[in-house]
Amino acid sequence: MEKKKFNLFKIVASILFGAGILGMYLYVCLKGDIKYNILTLACVGASFVLALLFVRISKKKILIAVALLFSALADFFMLVAPSLNFMELEKVQLLGMCLYCGVQLCLFIYTITLSSSIGLNITNVAFRVLLCLLAWFLIPKYVELSRLQMIAVMYFANACVTLISLLIYFRKNPILFFGVLLLVVASLFYGLRNGAAEIFQITGQFMEILTKYNIAFYCYIPAVYLIALSSVWEKD
Repeated sequence: MEKKKFNLFKIVASILFGAGILGMYLYVCLKGDIKYNILTLACVGASFVLALLFVRISKKKILIAVALLFSALADFFMLVAPSLNFMELEKVQLLGMCLYCGVQLCLFIYTITLSSSIGLNITNVAFRVLLCLLAWFLIPKYVELSRLQMIAVMYFANACVTLISLLIYFRKNPILFFGVLLLVVASLFYGLRNGAAEIFQITGQFMEILTKYNIAFYCYIPAVYLIALSSVWEKD
């Protein structure tokens, strides 16, 4: 009986938070209001609170909640802090990007908990390290990147490995897989819109779409909600 009540609470909380986040999300999508940055932060914050409500004593739930906390803090530094002028823009953005890497660190540890195989976990770690080393030593030979852009490349590489890991264990948490999938897509389009398109010399209609539509935002808010939802329905 108590379990049924708790499941009902989960359903009600998921719907209420989902409705609130959806309302803010649609408001920005349909009206394109200038409060986009604040509402983005509010949506991520609400997702964090939703995950926090169901943390209990579970490593996986705690990792998801901490990942969402890092995400909210990163969004503050990337979206809101630059307008407050309390720190140099480059330092603010670097701090925000490092916090996004904290999100990937939490998700990486989460993927480690999915497998009891030492070999698979070593492969998981080795692949991430290899990609970061390749990015660090090879990319500068072909493209000149700032520190912020290099950290962003490493973040994206790790996000892709996380996505592959979650695909392998899809049945264990399909909601989290789709949340991270949208997060990877959002990261890709955010990068393209903020410098990567110029590096790859992307022009024409695709560039017009990137400029006209904030595809990163359209994917990001559903992503963080799904990640929070995955924690709510994660088995203890």
